[in-house]
Amino acid sequence: MLVIKRDEKNNLCVSLSIHKTLSNANYLFSFEHIISKEKVRFYPKNVSTSVNRYDEFEFIEGEKPVGYTGDIPYVLFPYPGQYYYSIYEMINTGQTNPQYAFNKLEEGRCFVEDKNEPDVYGYTYTSTNESNSNYVYYDEGRNEDLFIVPLKVNGFNSAANYYNWSIDIPDTLVENLETGVVRRYDTCGYNDGTAITCVDNIFNYYSGETIWQEIKTGSTWPGFKVQFDPDQVISLGYEINRVGTLPSQIITAITINNFRDSFNPALWLADKIQSKLDGSVSTSSILFPKDSDGETGPIPELFFPLSGNNFDYYTYTTNSYTGTSFSEVCYRAYFNQAQYFGRIYYNPLGSNDNIWSINTGSTTSYSLEVCEQVLPSTPIYQAVVSGGITYVGSGSTDTGIFSFVGVCTNDNILTEGGDPLLTEGGDNLII
Repeated sequence: MLVIKRDEKNNLCVSLSIHKTLSNANYLFSFEHIISKEKVRFYPKNVSTSVNRYDEFEFIEGEKPVGYTGDIPYVLFPYPGQYYYSIYEMINTGQTNPQYAFNKLEEGRCFVEDKNEPDVYGYTYTSTNESNSNYVYYDEGRNEDLFIVPLKVNGFNSAANYYNWSIDIPDTLVENLETGVVRRYDTCGYNDGTAITCVDNIFNYYSGETIWQEIKTGSTWPGFKVQFDPDQVISLGYEINRVGTLPSQIITAITINNFRDSFNPALWLADKIQSKLDGSVSTSSILFPKDSDGETGPIPELFFPLSGNNFDYYTYTTNSYTGTSFSEVCYRAYFNQAQYFGRIYYNPLGSNDNIWSINTGSTTSYSLEVCEQVLPSTPIYQAVVSGGITYVGSGSTDTGIFSFVGVCTNDNILTEGGDPLLTEGGDNLII
């Protein structure tokens, strides 16, 4: 029997090389919890010095720390207790599904030790025989068939024209909503929409590794939830699609459940429930290949737009009208002349520091160097309609300051300094 200690580095000794048939085999370790049937599959680091009698492998049981770059893998076992284990020889490490193994080399039982782990089951009976305590577990639905489906997360910088990312992307978290077990997956950044290199210093795209998720069919299974690590989103300086997006449009997490047969016998149909920043949800459908490797269809991709990073946050006004004078932008906003629509990007002093919310006389700085926008040296004005009121701000490259100017009225819509903005016909703007 193998013994694994939680929250420690573990070394496992097994006889594999003397049984293998591949000359350069990779060894996939697969564990299945005896009671819950939760599976853990990974490739530990091979540290064997002599393989005449046994092979030695090591890994660290526990959650991988943020920013970890070592070569010893972190593996999180969902529960303490007994597991069935099998070890397979694989042609490469790109697959963790045993059905693609070249051969099974060893199997047996494993015990995961954690004396401080609380009971994770809802129904537990403890024997009165203190020298031989026994546990009886009950959990509805354990006899259901289990399947594995692939998925990925992909996305892009929603404000790539105004800054690039230059730091890490938050990890992807996948939570089994039935067991509460959360698994962590790497997400990397790259700067080419066609090739994922994950080595660029600055980038505007991200892609996660392929996730192999165990599922159950039927509407009674709560499914699994996918999201970015919310703590890392904050600590790395990101926001979920902040630029130009309403809270009712911002997707913070996606839940997948209700797997069932689809019109195509090779595909599962499932519900995709998108949680929004304002607390609302939207539901649609999504297809998953049944063969667990994506060959019968493309691997489904989940999309979480990101903005921000270690640069200052940037925002822009919406439904805005730009011009060269206060009255001009008031006129354009009043008559909804959409052809004059424009955006000025700027760095706000605070999260709510916009020209429709700041008080008269307030100012806010913006950085042309980071925003990569070109404004004229003379003042440019911007009008924003919010709550039936038209607010105007002004800025220029001379000062680098974007300031609140005032609120449009009928008087300054029609005239500027006593000069009429309307022709005698009343329908043409003189610029």
